[in-house]
Amino acid sequence: MPDESDERVLSLQINPPEGSEFTYGTQGTGISLSPVAMDHGKAALWVRPLDGATARVFAGTEDAGLPFWSPDSKSIGFFAQGKLQRVYLTGGSPQTISDFVHARGGSWSADGRILLGGWNSGLFQVAASGGQPSPLTTLNASRGEIFHYWPQILPGGHFLYFARSSKREKTGIYAASLAKPHEAVQLLATETNALYAPAPNGTRKGYLLWLRGGTLVAQEIDTATLELSGVPHPLADPCQIRRQQAA
Repeated sequence: MPDESDERVLSLQINPPEGSEFTYGTQGTGISLSPVAMDHGKAALWVRPLDGATARVFAGTEDAGLPFWSPDSKSIGFFAQGKLQRVYLTGGSPQTISDFVHARGGSWSADGRILLGGWNSGLFQVAASGGQPSPLTTLNASRGEIFHYWPQILPGGHFLYFARSSKREKTGIYAASLAKPHEAVQLLATETNALYAPAPNGTRKGYLLWLRGGTLVAQEIDTATLELSGVPHPLADPCQIRRQQAA
């Protein structure tokens, strides 16, 4: 982590399109850099560049939720009407990738697979080109696991996910190899999801961000060894997500 004297804070406010409000899917799914906006009671996907003020809506994405980007940032995956779908940034009608109900997060890998979180189950995977989802992880009975949610691809063929357990100390963030998904290691004992942020220098080490109490913290992680190092570094305190109703 940089010295505190070198820290710079970037503050950015993103408002929903006029007459709309942001929604975050079911059961508090968090936010995305491609947020879902509610337009007069109907959800749809909108996109807006961070250096611009104009947002545009994707036609045919009514009732969309839980958006996530493709690795090349040319497509957005999302869930709607019990299906996993994709829409190209250049436009056109959404394409169905697979049937998938009760989704709890998605993440798109560079090798063309999409990881999916499902209702009260392990994770699934499906080809981005289309197909039938197949199981990726299974619930570990010895850890008292109830579900695996919010998968996220890591560099080097690994992935993160959140596991809920009947044992409080086993609830938290886990990581595993895509080649050996059942050999997961627990990174954090926490009740919240975590997000990976790559280091700006492109090394195998990045940062894991999560909420500890009301504080957003970050800790260095080696994505090759799946090990955390150093201590959690506070980024924002207090950290609040404010739901704002458009006037």
